[in-house]
Amino acid sequence: MTEPTAATELAAWRECGAVGHLVEDLMKEGGYGAILDDPAKHADWQDVLDSVLQARLFAVRNALRDQGYIGEPYKALVTQVNGTALALRNLHARVGAGQNIVSTTFELYDPSTMNVLNSVVDRVDRTAEDFARHLHAGAVKALGVEQIEPAEAVAQIHALLQQAQSIWAGIDRTVREELADANVPGTPLAELMEQGVAAAQEMVDHIAAQSPRPH
Repeated sequence: MTEPTAATELAAWRECGAVGHLVEDLMKEGGYGAILDDPAKHADWQDVLDSVLQARLFAVRNALRDQGYIGEPYKALVTQVNGTALALRNLHARVGAGQNIVSTTFELYDPSTMNVLNSVVDRVDRTAEDFARHLHAGAVKALGVEQIEPAEAVAQIHALLQQAQSIWAGIDRTVREELADANVPGTPLAELMEQGVAAAQEMVDHIAAQSPRPH
């Protein structure tokens, strides 16, 4: 997850279909956050915000689906974390005769207790994918479950597989051959470890390639 910046806010609005003068006007106002924090501006922006925030809602829901949540369109999305269910609901602030949406709050709660585990007013300053990760991570933290960043997890797995290879190599060669024979007709353990190390290395390289380069 990245910390919100003007650049991430621009990216978030553009992925919702906001382009050209709309984005420029938003930035002139100090960004959506400045509008959100000033109720006096809500009525002036309601028509524009309603359509864009609905697109944003779909984008965040789809991002959560990509991260393992399931559910039908227009209904609650749910996932499981260590046996505890997490469900999504949205609360909208509306204005005007048309009840236009001017802000959306995303909440993750435990449907068995109805306890809210994370509630975030969407300031549209992160991409939908990053916002979804931020929302989910907050709920997981509230559950007291420690989550490891993917890059760190893969690096640890890679190191453990290499350690396993080293341990295997320390066994007497004759014994290793006997153990390998006992592995028939399955894939030999040494070969499985070698494949695992290679696969983990590919993941490490892929994550490194996806990481933002320092400017």
